[in-house]
Amino acid sequence: MKVICRDRSSCYAEGARIGAPQAEQAADRHHLWANLGQAVEKTVNGHRSRLAEPPSEPTDTPDKPHVVPPQTELKIVTRLREQHAAAHELW
Repeated sequence: MKVICRDRSSCYAEGARIGAPQAEQAADRHHLWANLGQAVEKTVNGHRSRLAEPPSEPTDTPDKPHVVPPQTELKIVTRLREQHAAAHELW
């Protein structure tokens, strides 16, 4: 079986049907992403009225900014740093 990769144009679909009727037609990667983007945009626009409006004023304005403590480093990150340092020492 042959596969024809094409865009969404009906002219290309007709040409593929006439030229290779046994072939399966598939959309190319660009058009798959384009279709997904259009579907997401259409869905978001359809539900936009349900989104809450952001408050005009912040609800709480603290005098001092909230400081987020740094996360503890994951074991894999620590191991990669150690391996990197060891490789540089050997180099």
